[in-house]
Amino acid sequence: MRGALLWLGRADPVETMEEIREADPKRSQMQAVAASWREAFGHEQVTAAQVIKKAIEQRRADTYESHFEFVSDNLREALMVVAGRGGAINSRALGEWLSASKDKVVDGARFRQMGTRSNVTVWALVDDAPVG
Repeated sequence: MRGALLWLGRADPVETMEEIREADPKRSQMQAVAASWREAFGHEQVTAAQVIKKAIEQRRADTYESHFEFVSDNLREALMVVAGRGGAINSRALGEWLSASKDKVVDGARFRQMGTRSNVTVWALVDDAPVG
C-alpha cells in the first residue's frame, strides 16, 4: 500500500503517522515526565509520594537575595502538567496518571508497576526490552 501511494505521488503514510505521533500532547507529556523522572531517579523504584517529594524539594538559591528554587524543576513542571491540581501536585492524580501510562513505551522506556511497599504502589522507569 505504501509503495503504491508513493508511486502515485501521495504523502508517505509512515511520515504522516510519525508527524501525528509527535504532535500528540499526551505523548509529549509522557516524554517530559519520563525524561525528568530518569534524571531524578534513574531506574530506582519509588512511590508516587517519593516522586512528589523530590519534585517539590527546594534549596536556597545561589544569590544574595536568599530565595529558594526547586531542585528538580523539570520534574516538578512535568508533574504539574499531568497531575497538578490547585497549584500543587496531587498524589491521587499522579497515581491515576501512572496507572493509565504504565507499560506504554516512550523513548525506549516504560513506567512499570513494581509491586507494593507498605501497601503503596511502587513504580520504576524501565528500559523497554525489544521483543524477539
